[in-house]
Amino acid sequence: MFKKIFVLLILFISINIFSNEIYYNTGELMYSGEIKYGIPNGEGKIYNKKGQLVYEGEFKNGYPEGRGKIYINGILRYEGEIKKG
Repeated sequence: MFKKIFVLLILFISINIFSNEIYYNTGELMYSGEIKYGIPNGEGKIYNKKGQLVYEGEFKNGYPEGRGKIYINGILRYEGEIKKG
């Protein structure tokens, strides 16, 4: 699931380097958090096109990895360790 999001992230985004945010090509916020070399690294959050939080936690080389939380329809569904999305 997250691998598809990150393929889209790379293909269809614009990056605002100064605010550490990544947007869908339609202008909605996709990612907010730490960015290194143009990809998510460190703490951050992913949002769907409706603006709902999908994931919050640690990222490594553009993928959710480490401690994190997964949300479905705004409801926390998983909290724990994530391995490469």
